[in-house]
Amino acid sequence: MGTERLALDTRRWLPRSNETAAAAKRRAVVDFASALNEQREGNLENRTNFFTLYIKEGKLFHPDFGFLQDYLRNETRIDGLENEAFYRIQDWANLGDPKTLIWISPPSEEVGHTESRFVIFEIGKAQILCRAICSDFNEKDCLRAAEQLVAFSPLNLLLIETSDNLRRIPIPFEPPRGQSWVDFLEEAMGPSLVWRNIRAGKDVRAKGKNLAMAESIVGKHYSEIASAKGNYEHLVVGRRLELEAKSQGISFQSVGSCGISNSEALRGFGVFNILFFFADFKSEKSWDYHAGQCRVCGLDLPVGPCNICKNCEKKFEFGL
Repeated sequence: MGTERLALDTRRWLPRSNETAAAAKRRAVVDFASALNEQREGNLENRTNFFTLYIKEGKLFHPDFGFLQDYLRNETRIDGLENEAFYRIQDWANLGDPKTLIWISPPSEEVGHTESRFVIFEIGKAQILCRAICSDFNEKDCLRAAEQLVAFSPLNLLLIETSDNLRRIPIPFEPPRGQSWVDFLEEAMGPSLVWRNIRAGKDVRAKGKNLAMAESIVGKHYSEIASAKGNYEHLVVGRRLELEAKSQGISFQSVGSCGISNSEALRGFGVFNILFFFADFKSEKSWDYHAGQCRVCGLDLPVGPCNICKNCEKKFEFGL
């Protein structure tokens, strides 16, 4: 079994070093709004996530997150491939030619991504306009699309023949003269209501609405996030956010393009090997142990909040 990644990880919303609580809370709002777009149940055309980036000091910069390279993860093999793609995108953004680039992320059992994802970057006058698009393309569909797009790249890209190369090599491209990138991608990748909604600006308006919803929900629960003690409590408060969104009309997928929901993680706890769950955030102070019987091995040993002993935690941590 692969390692499932949480789609909505509230532990990453805690203040970072030299970050104020207000800035961390705003970052949480923006991140949650993106999850409301991408991880929601519903038709693909309603799940495009629009956002903007800038180049600052030669690095990709988000006004609420800061330098994006500070958030790169390197816990899995897939992370390494995606990090390589990130730096290629950053190099392209500094050059600014051609004006459009697509990064294709195929489905991955390895990290629990059941859908593919395309991220399109378009260099504007003062910023980079970005759209993360969820897709039902399988690996072969993604490779076929990449093969067509490479032919329109001014760079001397090698033929992308594997999902690993697809994940680590973004594709800068130039549509034929007189054709918009939206029309070009629709022609290359097939008709979809996704393209119609982008032309109509629906993705931009949807992001604005979801930012308002995220601000309300995060504002209501951020004190719980800040005071959560240990990983289990973060899963619980993450599930509360998901349920609050559901009460307002947006239900989270159990498993989607960004990973698994907190609700799914809690249902499957003890079966899923959740990425990071026993890793970076674990400490003796935040993870209290008490005498009890381990629900995994059945031995009478000190166990944590989920009634799992330290030895069995290590099995989950290392995917054993």
